[in-house]
Amino acid sequence: MSRVLSFLLSPFQKHFADVPKVFYRPTKTNEALVKALSLNEKPFIPSIFLPNGHFQTVAAGILRQKSDIFYEREDLKMKDGGMVSLDWTNQKKEKDDGGPILLIMHGIFGGSLENYVCNLITSALGRFHELEGPSHPNILPSSSHVTITPSSSHEHLATQKPSPLSLVVLNFRGAGTTKLVTNSAYSAGWTGDVREVAHYLRASYPSSKILAVGFSLGANVLLKYLGEEGSSTPFNAAAAVSSPWDLVNCSEKLHSSFLGKQLYSRRLAQSAHAFVKRHLEMFKTNPKVDIQKILNTKFLWEFDDEATRKIFDFESVTAYYHDASSNRYINKIGIPTLCLSAHDDPIVHSTSIPVDLVKDGTAEHVILVTTATGGHVAWLTDLNMWHLKTSWMDELILDWFDVVSSHMENK
Repeated sequence: MSRVLSFLLSPFQKHFADVPKVFYRPTKTNEALVKALSLNEKPFIPSIFLPNGHFQTVAAGILRQKSDIFYEREDLKMKDGGMVSLDWTNQKKEKDDGGPILLIMHGIFGGSLENYVCNLITSALGRFHELEGPSHPNILPSSSHVTITPSSSHEHLATQKPSPLSLVVLNFRGAGTTKLVTNSAYSAGWTGDVREVAHYLRASYPSSKILAVGFSLGANVLLKYLGEEGSSTPFNAAAAVSSPWDLVNCSEKLHSSFLGKQLYSRRLAQSAHAFVKRHLEMFKTNPKVDIQKILNTKFLWEFDDEATRKIFDFESVTAYYHDASSNRYINKIGIPTLCLSAHDDPIVHSTSIPVDLVKDGTAEHVILVTTATGGHVAWLTDLNMWHLKTSWMDELILDWFDVVSSHMENK
């Protein structure tokens, strides 16, 4: 039935084709990269049932399916005693074989188990890895759950061939199933852990290209880090999806609309409470915050005012948002970086997207792609509402890394 429905609706779906707009400084490199991407030939065609950003965003959050991924976890201790975890798809890259590495950074209160993370990995495995048999060995049967094991378990992987692309997810402090071992976690502007992870990967795999992609909060952290590091970052190329860009403006716009405040901000605050409760004993040791006041907050900005800005020593939530805003750093980015934003993103207001900064050539190494529709970390295209999985953003991310990797090899 679903195939019949898809066949009947597909001609109508093409009428909703959203040709992306591309903004960049017209350097020789950027011109070559944009030409190779061929975005005019690859419009975003949204699911006919998800016509705007609200539908796209909500569907992506609660209806989008995911493949089950096997991870091998590597815990990394940070210089200040904190801990992050690297979840390697299949198993940790054991030797420096020159194969590329893609580091994935999740969004707010996310982790390696998020559907947008797992589905990007599935798409990457399908594109870059040779499939043998009816299913790829990295992907567990659909009835299984996402599995994370310590780095000592390799028996079931004995028959698998080395992969041309290594995929690894950075779980921020306390994120997902990562243990929180300090009384502070992470924020939209804390880049210290990304910096340490980047240098760890470069030291461990000196001959590998290291690529990085971030989603939502992870995109903001990645862009801010790249701006702070300039051309000295160990990363070779990057992509950022649905970055909030200007957190002051985002917060103001989000809380000025009914749905923004009562749906998205309230839901994010609930996720924040769950995060605190999961690590309650550790947060209780932080004298900067009042746990009860934190748990009484109703909206995201209230949580950030009671928790985030105090933990990270900002005088006000506005000061924290201003400092964390990645649009202040993109002009200093020194590696090829693709950014994707939708104008109907209900969480990131369109006025936060730094189109003018990129158009005037200030951000030399940034290519900004915008669509009229797509929502927040969504861009869903499937016609079957009960089998939502395919996302245009996944294909764009992988196309970008294909193109930029080829460009680096041909230089």
